[in-house]
Amino acid sequence: MATTNTSTMPEYEAEESPAPLTTLALGAQSAALVVAPIALFPIVLFQAVEGSESELAWAVFAMLAVNGVTTVLQALRFGTLGAGLLVINYPSPTAIPFCIIALEEGGAGTLAALIVASGIFQIAVSMKLSLLRRLFTPAFSGAILILLVITFVPVVFGGLNDVPDGAPAAAGPVCILVTFVLTLGLLMRGSGAWRVWSSLIGIAVGSLVGVAFGIFDFGPVKDAPIAGLPIDGWPGLGLEFGSAFWSLLPAFLFLALIALMQGTSIAMSIQRVSWRRPRAIDYRRVQGISAFTGAGNLLAGVAAVMPITISPRGTVFAQQTRCASRDVGIVTGALLIAAAFFPQTWSLLIGIPAPVSAVFILVMVSPLMVEGMKLIVQDAPDFRMGLAIGAAMLIGIGLQTGLWDLPIGDVWEAVFQKAFTAGGAALIVLTFFAELGGRRTLRLRTELGAQSLDETKSFLGRFSAQQGWSAQMTERLEAAAEETVLLLSESGQVANGRGARRLLVNARAHGSAAELEFVSASGDAENLEDRLALLTNPGPEEAEAQAGDIEGAIGRNASLRLLGHYAASVTHRQYYDIEIVNVRVAQPASR
Repeated sequence: MATTNTSTMPEYEAEESPAPLTTLALGAQSAALVVAPIALFPIVLFQAVEGSESELAWAVFAMLAVNGVTTVLQALRFGTLGAGLLVINYPSPTAIPFCIIALEEGGAGTLAALIVASGIFQIAVSMKLSLLRRLFTPAFSGAILILLVITFVPVVFGGLNDVPDGAPAAAGPVCILVTFVLTLGLLMRGSGAWRVWSSLIGIAVGSLVGVAFGIFDFGPVKDAPIAGLPIDGWPGLGLEFGSAFWSLLPAFLFLALIALMQGTSIAMSIQRVSWRRPRAIDYRRVQGISAFTGAGNLLAGVAAVMPITISPRGTVFAQQTRCASRDVGIVTGALLIAAAFFPQTWSLLIGIPAPVSAVFILVMVSPLMVEGMKLIVQDAPDFRMGLAIGAAMLIGIGLQTGLWDLPIGDVWEAVFQKAFTAGGAALIVLTFFAELGGRRTLRLRTELGAQSLDETKSFLGRFSAQQGWSAQMTERLEAAAEETVLLLSESGQVANGRGARRLLVNARAHGSAAELEFVSASGDAENLEDRLALLTNPGPEEAEAQAGDIEGAIGRNASLRLLGHYAASVTHRQYYDIEIVNVRVAQPASR
């Protein structure tokens, strides 16, 4: 239930607005921290294929603009549509090997067509994310976050020793020490503006130390123009669907699915740190984040640059600054778009010494490890799912550390020798094996409403008899189902004029307990997890409202109290198309 969540107690929630100057300052810091990686990835790609200077300039411009537009979209909310959260997009480094092949074998038109296809695929999957509900659970997403952190480890520790030849021996260690002490010290002990600006202060002072040792690279900023629109580097709006497209399409769709997994995990983690009072995960926001990332890839395809994914920076930024306001996301995106037109603003950041950047990445990804653990603990996976998570992590670590070389070719090996992709793929397979196999599911299809209660009770009676359970267990199952059906019916028997809502009831035995899944068309009721959390632990406002309307509160909460009594746990997932309530019923204590 939602009561198992914890909160980082942000000073500003997602839908609250700080003062304009505070918002601008936070947005500027957020943008400054992601400009460098957004610019560097396309530089690496187009240098690898020996692209011209105009193509390179266009690639950086387009990446900044596309990620800026997508970050703004992520912060918007239209009713139930959109994310309305501080979510930051950036280029997908995993896609670089395949982008190189696409450019070499088919040219910019083939790469554009592949990225457009990936974007359409991501949008389509996000709209039907409920079909993957047994896969994209909080425990699954927590494991993906941990694998993502493990993947960053070689990047972090590799950069710690990356200093130019001939540099003083103390250059790297001193830069590391200064950046680490300042950043962590201000984050752990500072408050107010010191905490907000901790990352930039650490990077700035560490870079000044790098200037003193002569390891700061001023070359990029000297060569970059002050402002401009490098339209000469755009290959034009042309999609090519030749043999190279069809041979690479499966790989790009797989990469799109991996990005969707990463996005889903980050979408859950950002929700955990966006509210002062813990809330159940809103899967409509998860869908919105994934859909807007797909839309961003449509823009990236038109621009003929590399695909984008979701950065964990938004979650970490909200934790560090205690500000999860979506206004900061809008300012961040707007500044990224502006930076695209002023190359010297981002060229300076490319010259930051590698040890300083490595310390920043270390500080950035460290909290994600804990967030991943929290998601796993919150979901309380059973033995099968726990085994799947553990095995997938070990597989990812083993391949990441080179303990096992896969005979799959250099390009695919570059993808699967990463903990995130290898462990993620293993987790998908093992999750399907653990969750979708071995346990028989009984199903009932009926209409949602009080008139279907007798049919539902009869169905559960047969299910309990097949398991050989006692009469007390049968009564508990029927009572939990009755309250769940009544609560789902609160949002109305007619959904948007489409007639009576249909109800699907899935029943599975899990040891001596029962797992009931109630699936219906999406209604407009409040999340049951949040309602149960408020019922058991009301805040001051809720307690005052209930005290002023005791009779009404009793009537509204009767079914909730009974459901909380009969059920061991309740989870409520609300998607755009359907909503799903999972109720776990344990055996009654023997008398």
